[in-house]
Amino acid sequence: MSDAPHFLQVIVVGTDGSDGARRATDWAARLALATGARVHAVHVLTYNRELLRDITPDTMTTWRRQLHHDLETTWVGPLDEHHVAYRSVVIEDESPAIGLLHAADREQADLIVVGARGHRSLAGRVLGSTSYTLTHQARRPVVVVPPTWR
Repeated sequence: MSDAPHFLQVIVVGTDGSDGARRATDWAARLALATGARVHAVHVLTYNRELLRDITPDTMTTWRRQLHHDLETTWVGPLDEHHVAYRSVVIEDESPAIGLLHAADREQADLIVVGARGHRSLAGRVLGSTSYTLTHQARRPVVVVPPTWR
């Protein structure tokens, strides 16, 4: 850890299980290791009402349980590997970008980190990407980790 002033204390990293999210989580973990920052790994659930109308409560419960398990084990793997302080959460919001902005505000994050590509819906491809929205609406720096990093 550096003796430099700690201007970077909290990092929010978006994760969805994609390769891009894994690269972003690894990048955030390395930065946290170098700066002593805490990381908040955030997965944002968005609901498509038409898609959900046929899902039973039992199916939803099983799916959410698996999602939490994946987040708390596989998706935060780089944070465990680098032995950095972190917390993982699943939140619900209208879009991944808006959810990450809300999480960053709540946690008073100094930085938001996302991968250049994640699991995107058709609507996401048509209406705009998470990284685009974040870089245009965030009130704090945003790092978009490219697919070629690493």
